[in-house]
Amino acid sequence: MTTSYELPVTKPSTKPWSEIWNFEVLVPKPTELAGNVVTLLWPIINQATITGRNLEETIGDQFRRLAEQWRNETSMLSSPTETILHPAYWRIILMGLSVVPLILRDLRETGGYWFFALEKITGATPPGANSSDLNQVIEAWLNWGRANEYIV
Repeated sequence: MTTSYELPVTKPSTKPWSEIWNFEVLVPKPTELAGNVVTLLWPIINQATITGRNLEETIGDQFRRLAEQWRNETSMLSSPTETILHPAYWRIILMGLSVVPLILRDLRETGGYWFFALEKITGATPPGANSSDLNQVIEAWLNWGRANEYIV
């Protein structure tokens, strides 16, 4: 039997983000993205449901499920901005440092657009990560992952 517990619904705070959350690296400031980031993130955070299935799901399982959903639902989009605004992408970002090795493996195997997520989660911008050459950006992040022991 799976039990579902809904988190209480509250109204968005009018306080600045830096006063609400102490993990600015994980969540962008509203000025960093087009549109209203609070509007984007609020359904993800406020409507979260904890179910028995989710409690048994490993971080790797969650990542693979969310990454597959993100890829399936954004594969036809041409705009990187639209791609990174997908709720599954943000759920992955909110999983924090625990998913960095998984993101780097996926980056190595599929070349997915993980650069924004990696920057938000780690706060890093490796040398070469701002290149216009996609292969150079991927290699920069993979080198960073090796140097920081996220890739063995």
